[in-house]
Amino acid sequence: MLRTVLVDDVRDIQTTELCRTYAEAFETLCQKKFDVMYLDHDLGCFDPKSGLDLNGATLIKVLSEGHVELPKIIVLVSGNPIGSERQRLILKDLGYKQIKEYKNDDIHLAGLTIMIFDEECQGCQYVDTEQCNIASKYRYIKEQTGPCPYKEVL
Repeated sequence: MLRTVLVDDVRDIQTTELCRTYAEAFETLCQKKFDVMYLDHDLGCFDPKSGLDLNGATLIKVLSEGHVELPKIIVLVSGNPIGSERQRLILKDLGYKQIKEYKNDDIHLAGLTIMIFDEECQGCQYVDTEQCNIASKYRYIKEQTGPCPYKEVL
């Protein structure tokens, strides 16, 4: 069974674990391993001492700098296009490859931009085709976890 986590202060989808705050997500991801993480950018947290906006981008950066193993598959789910872009750039720097991107116009998701990243993707000519090993993995994930909570994203 795949272990999945949703890090989002508002949305509810069926996952193995749910984290509503930056602190909760940080603690959970330091203690447990997950196969897939659904990650929002705006987590509604601010640290007045450091002046940091404790959001999804900060979470990825701090965890990776602390040598915490991130899930192999990260699905960004955010209504904040600037925040999503920040997360995309951080994941790219960490070696993740962007597999797909869906915007509101593509699947009518009320302002959400969804980006799917995979650490193992080689960016070959077969991405998103039947011959792609990563696409096969997404089909397997879908079979194991049921339909994607964000319509047919995976």
